[in-house]
Amino acid sequence: PRAHLWLVKFPAQALARLQFAARAAGVSEDRIVASPMAAEQDFQEMALGAQVFLDTPLCNAHTTASYALWAGTPIITLPVRRLVSRVGASLALSASTSSLSHTHTPTNPRIQ
Repeated sequence: PRAHLWLVKFPAQALARLQFAARAAGVSEDRIVASPMAAEQDFQEMALGAQVFLDTPLCNAHTTASYALWAGTPIITLPVRRLVSRVGASLALSASTSSLSHTHTPTNPRIQ
């Protein structure tokens, strides 16, 4: 596969943990790309190059998910109980995209 995980370099400990998990899973850590926070226009341009936007379940992307949708990039999101974790699904629904939104996972049917 040619896929890369591209994320904001924040917090600093997250990158090291992700690289460790990648190595443990036999995935080359050079497939994890971390960049500093970007200016709004720069992020919009970067979103054009993404093939899919993977949202985090505990605190969804707000503006960044909007940029991805505006760029035509589908998002994958997992809405859970709290308001901040349902924003991605709301944006995808409002944009009427082919984005994926699930309310449960096979391994954890009810994420709280």
